[in-house]
Amino acid sequence: MRDKTDNNYQFRRPMCYAESQDGIHWTRPNVGIYKFRNFPDENNILHWRNAIRVFIDPKESDPAKRFKGFFYHRPPNFFVEGLYLYSSPDGVHWHRESDRWVFPVRERTRIEPFHAAFRSQGKRYSLPDGGTNNALVYYDEVLDKYVADVKYKLGDVQSVARSESDDLIHWTNPRFVLYQDAFDEGDDLYFLYTFPYESVWLGMLRTKKPRSKTVPWKQVSVELTISHDGRNYSRAVNRHELIPLGDPDAWDADYNRVPCAPVVLDDEIRFYYTGQRDSSRDGYKHQQFAIGLATLRRDGFVSLNAADKPGTVLTRPVCYKGGKLFINADVAQGGYVKARVRGMEGEMLQDYGFDDCVPMTKDVTREQVEWKSHATLPAAPGKKPHEHVRFEFEVKNAKLYSFWIE
Repeated sequence: MRDKTDNNYQFRRPMCYAESQDGIHWTRPNVGIYKFRNFPDENNILHWRNAIRVFIDPKESDPAKRFKGFFYHRPPNFFVEGLYLYSSPDGVHWHRESDRWVFPVRERTRIEPFHAAFRSQGKRYSLPDGGTNNALVYYDEVLDKYVADVKYKLGDVQSVARSESDDLIHWTNPRFVLYQDAFDEGDDLYFLYTFPYESVWLGMLRTKKPRSKTVPWKQVSVELTISHDGRNYSRAVNRHELIPLGDPDAWDADYNRVPCAPVVLDDEIRFYYTGQRDSSRDGYKHQQFAIGLATLRRDGFVSLNAADKPGTVLTRPVCYKGGKLFINADVAQGGYVKARVRGMEGEMLQDYGFDDCVPMTKDVTREQVEWKSHATLPAAPGKKPHEHVRFEFEVKNAKLYSFWIE
């Protein structure tokens, strides 16, 4: 798609602007910046290719640069096509921060820590053509770093690498984060978007499924990954699709992508994602992207489940500062969730056993656990207050999603 605007700029999948008061109903205001063909709503804000990542920079002190964005394009009179850093005061009017790209395309790049091993095997390690147009950048407030999750190529297999920066300009050499293993059936790892969530980091991983006789076109779905340090990730929940592809006649039948962190709103998690039907399904007559919304209960990524026969789970050692224990659980009729407190040697704390606990018997996303004689947790045993303890939960006909202490 290449068209000239009224001011003689060339479009390459123009970036458009929309706004909403509730995240469900959206409008596309006329911002009066660029005109595209004969579309009535002139909501185009950049004439180059679409933004790869736009975010509010919490470290930025200049209000005129509050929004940051990386845009993939080849500006006039520039040689290298790649990602360029932009800033904006309002998310509508953008200014390029530098005439030099931050991430190039089609440049061989040293990848840590595996570059030497694969070089010795005679394998190429480089960005695939257009590979960096999948780099997603955000500020990680836990690591206090800007993070870029980038699609890279290892031999002929596409994988995910990670770079970090303190200023959005100077970046570390990428190192591989996730790559194809023996459990993949020819899948390419297309792209990863990570974000801190409660006590861990989660990642939305796009995997490209190999073509087959029954599905000869490309299909890309979204899986869940997890990290406990924000840098090393593993596949989660048996590589089950977090946002499954739609039905064959649906708008998101073949190509899903989550380009931003989910929005936590009360007891609901909202994932805004893009979807597409492969155009070869109807003889390449149409190629239409759309934006969809997938929802999940809060903390609802995974759960510990038990049926009629009660099951128990013992946590790892926990050091806490608050005094109240909370849980998120979906309890069916006739079910319950109970908790008891153990010391580090496995001993039961008096008045904090299963028989002392007031059972949770309903579907709750935030419910305080109480015992018959106590509403708050004890100071953990030991020389210092609040040393490590372990919680044990008993679950029957219920799903336990999470626990926390306040």
